[in-house]
Amino acid sequence: MSNRYTPTLLLALPFVVAIAPAFANREAAIQPTASQSARSTEQAEARVPALTAAAAAIEHFVARAPVDGDPAGASRIEILIQRWSTDAERDDLRDTLVKDGPKGLLTVLHKVQRRPVGVVVIPGIPGGGARVRTRQARNVLFARSLETAKGRQVVIATDQSLAFGEPTKDWSSDYEFTLLDIRFGPDGAGTGKLAPAARVVYNKATKTIELGDYTAEPVRLNDVRSETTTATRSRREAPSR
Repeated sequence: MSNRYTPTLLLALPFVVAIAPAFANREAAIQPTASQSARSTEQAEARVPALTAAAAAIEHFVARAPVDGDPAGASRIEILIQRWSTDAERDDLRDTLVKDGPKGLLTVLHKVQRRPVGVVVIPGIPGGGARVRTRQARNVLFARSLETAKGRQVVIATDQSLAFGEPTKDWSSDYEFTLLDIRFGPDGAGTGKLAPAARVVYNKATKTIELGDYTAEPVRLNDVRSETTTATRSRREAPSR
């Protein structure tokens, strides 16, 4: 039987030899494409590394940011917390604040928080291209929640500006320590106010960093509400001791 097919195989051999380089080149061409695709995916994830926090958020807040000079132009803000910062992480910020003052907060924030604990999702820029219209995320590097005599307080810190009330295109992209202090009443609705590092203080009674003079600062977030039920939240991760 082998003799029967030998002429056919011999006739086909030149064809196989001829197309072999083409297959080799095709495979070689595919490899960079796959590699480029992987790099593109990594780069896309790097641009908004904490957007995946949405899938694993232990608490989801929604709020309205009133636009200066246009009360009807409020934009929707979302805050997704993936985990609460630990006591040790809070103490690092407190110790730095006490020892080095506000100027050291950004440095220690980057040092103690190597990965985001959540994100603040902000509106895109209306009237722009598809890329800038897409909602964007600012990483949350510190987040604490505590019960108070008046309700609840949630404090988060980022390493970039949160300029609620201003057009997104005007927001600074430079690194800077920004604290968002949200106070909730008995009805579950809260208001949020912003503080740069210079106005951050440590509250010994509640053992948290917060906005120094809360009543004197303008409201930057209205009607802040948790979309996570109390029962669900109680079963999820709480600040580590």
